[in-house]
Amino acid sequence: PPFVTQLLPLVQESDDTHLLTLLEMSMPALKELSYEQYKRFKANAAALITADARVELFEWVLHRLLVKELYPHFEGPQNYHGRIKSIAKVATAASKLLSILASQGHSDTQAQLDAYAAGAQTLGIKSPFAKQESFDYQRLNDALATLRKLAVLQKPALIKACAATVM
Repeated sequence: PPFVTQLLPLVQESDDTHLLTLLEMSMPALKELSYEQYKRFKANAAALITADARVELFEWVLHRLLVKELYPHFEGPQNYHGRIKSIAKVATAASKLLSILASQGHSDTQAQLDAYAAGAQTLGIKSPFAKQESFDYQRLNDALATLRKLAVLQKPALIKACAATVM
């Protein structure tokens, strides 16, 4: 049998950490694709992720890692110059991000509320928790697009708030 079919059971049994490591190990080979192969790979990856009509958080993470590594290599760098110097100006987007992290990172409602409160307190935002019954990758992408505009010196606080939310 082909080598790929021998590897499939091993990959299916792997946990998320090992899958992320495999993805990282595959990046040099993926960067050797031609531009046309890259476009086909990108389309196939997106089709596989959305094939079941829902996007899981881990699938979204895999896709973001692929985009982060491959897009600049094939399409050129994306320059984001953060101009927003206050978390308060992006509080709505920050609240969306923290709500998603709390909802996806904790199974019981009280743990979600506590996690969100810890993140919101870290940022000093007052927006209420918005429970996410299912993972909404578009909502997350929209929040991140806004938060990407933060000035570099504001981003460590956001990262601390995210860490407080998932702990």
